[in-house]
Amino acid sequence: MRETLTKSIDYGRRLGAEYVEVRAQNLFKTLLTTKDGTVEGAKEGTESGAGVRALVNGAWGFVSLGNPDSKLLTEAVDEAVRLAKAASLRVKSPVKLADVKGVEDRVTAKPRKSPQDVSMEEKIDNALAMDRTVFGYDKRMKSCTISYLDVTGTNYFVNSDGACIQQDKLYVWSRILASARENGVYTSAREEIGSTSGYEVFDTETPEKVGTMVAKRVVEQLKAKTPKGGSFPAVLGPNVVGVFM
Repeated sequence: MRETLTKSIDYGRRLGAEYVEVRAQNLFKTLLTTKDGTVEGAKEGTESGAGVRALVNGAWGFVSLGNPDSKLLTEAVDEAVRLAKAASLRVKSPVKLADVKGVEDRVTAKPRKSPQDVSMEEKIDNALAMDRTVFGYDKRMKSCTISYLDVTGTNYFVNSDGACIQQDKLYVWSRILASARENGVYTSAREEIGSTSGYEVFDTETPEKVGTMVAKRVVEQLKAKTPKGGSFPAVLGPNVVGVFM
């Protein structure tokens, strides 16, 4: 991949671009959803793509593509340069980049338990174990939806200043939504688990621990008084406050 990206950069420079950069990625994803003890969806697959940016006469041209092979990447560079040249005819404030030293680096992920080494069957078993914990906590529990995602792969960044950065991508995430009902009162709660370290996050945030925590939160709300309508001071949790600000 590095050689392919470098060749595309050189090609862009030969076309007359003052600066060229390419960002690319090759990822492997697992997606899983369960609802009320049933697997609703489970799939694995690869995802790749690239973005090319070229600067010509102070104007930018940009092209994205879903398959960063050599031929398509060359065509994308050609198109990005063409777009930049067209934009430069009307640019009012030409872009001028600062002189910087190119950096070469490789950032590697070192998980104790890579998601790719965990079978789909084990991932499904963990999700269903969480589901069973929720429904086993209290008979008033009515629904439980669990979503799971993991991503592994590599991101690349190469530019005409000599930069070449290769970064491993690793992300594991799960969300549980649960609800209960009693005497016309409906309550719900959710919890999310995310990590960039590896699948080992579920060694500490076990299905039983997370399922019990969420179910307890839901059931305890059934005993709470129904709040009155109106405006009141609020204490916002730091893990969600960014959604509201």
